[in-house]
Amino acid sequence: MIKRCAALAIACGILVGAAAAHAQSVEQFYKSRQMTMIVGTAPGGINDITARFVARHLGKYIPGNPTIVVQNQPGAGGIASANRLYNTFERDGSVIVKLERAVPMLAIQGDPNVNFDPLKITWLGSLSSYAKDSYLMLVMATNPIKSVGELKEPGKSITLGGDNAASSNLIFATIAKEILGLNIKVVRGYVGAAPMFMAMQSGEIDGQIIGFSSVRTGQRDLWSHNAFRPLLQFGRSTRLSDFPDVPTGNELTKDPNALALLDFANLQFAISLRRIAPRRWETRSWRCARIPPCATRPKNSASR
Repeated sequence: MIKRCAALAIACGILVGAAAAHAQSVEQFYKSRQMTMIVGTAPGGINDITARFVARHLGKYIPGNPTIVVQNQPGAGGIASANRLYNTFERDGSVIVKLERAVPMLAIQGDPNVNFDPLKITWLGSLSSYAKDSYLMLVMATNPIKSVGELKEPGKSITLGGDNAASSNLIFATIAKEILGLNIKVVRGYVGAAPMFMAMQSGEIDGQIIGFSSVRTGQRDLWSHNAFRPLLQFGRSTRLSDFPDVPTGNELTKDPNALALLDFANLQFAISLRRIAPRRWETRSWRCARIPPCATRPKNSASR
């Protein structure tokens, strides 16, 4: 139901822009047309998988039934795609972007690589409310570290892989190390979750921080065979029922400044798996606003 509602919301957002841009019927504009969905991350991860799911089904909700082609354009964790959407791509409803969840946070923080205003982008919809998801610190089940508490003991540590500044895995690995005081080494430069899973299996790194839904989807066989051990979870203020014995990041500190930082970092999960489009006008008539929200913030997710 959430996926269906998100697809309808995305379609509505595109239709309004396209019809207004060309002063022709929506069906005339999209008939026999090919749309492009840009994914700012590498193939194989949850961003790519969900983008292809949406692309497969979204066209049927749009009059004219356009085909939708997915293009992976990894660069700076999605910052590059967001910049191009804002400054370069056509503003006629023919291009949409699957945005990495942390990118808007970097804009708020004033990252010098961000060249777009998140308030001037059309936010179309999300495939996830994160109510039944969690951002997990995972190690291989064979790792000698059995619990996150051990990572505060002398002589015990793990090495986590990370992508780049816009990637949630690097952001939360850094928070775990610098803010929560865990004995963690962070190795940057991996492009996507799949290479990090390969590095985990070869012993190059011990683990990574990744979404529960992502590992279940992208590493289905290994997950079903209990190949991984979760040590910590982010993106929530309470423990996910699937992991009642795994603490949240908020449980590891009582420092109000650290808790405020965690709350800010966790905000990105309220816009998880989000699709965006350019905005042609500063104001527009959103007749589709009556559609119920598809990804309301869950009560058990981190507070704003």
